[in-house]
Amino acid sequence: MSTVVVNTVKAQSGSVPPVIQNSSGTEVGFFVRAWASFNGSSFSLQKSGGVASMVDLGEGQYRVNFTTAMPDTNYCMVEGCSNGSTSPRIACQQAKQLLFMNLKLDQIQTL
Repeated sequence: MSTVVVNTVKAQSGSVPPVIQNSSGTEVGFFVRAWASFNGSSFSLQKSGGVASMVDLGEGQYRVNFTTAMPDTNYCMVEGCSNGSTSPRIACQQAKQLLFMNLKLDQIQTL
């Protein structure tokens, strides 16, 4: 087993991020293509990477516009959210396109 220790990983060309390949050259993984931290109450994009902008589509509904198109629509969203109190929230994908994703935030109903 080998260990690579570097400060920077850089793609050879273009805006496509580098991929991880096995010894046969088959793609087996890649780096995060887009991420965002935002405040839904004040609708402010706090920090992001690979995100061109966000759009408020109505109560609890948002569009995330990507800087670079996804290679296909088989990507997934991983989220964590809080409303700052004891009410847990969940985010659900509503639409996935190559250049954007719509999501909706809802309060989880307790029994």
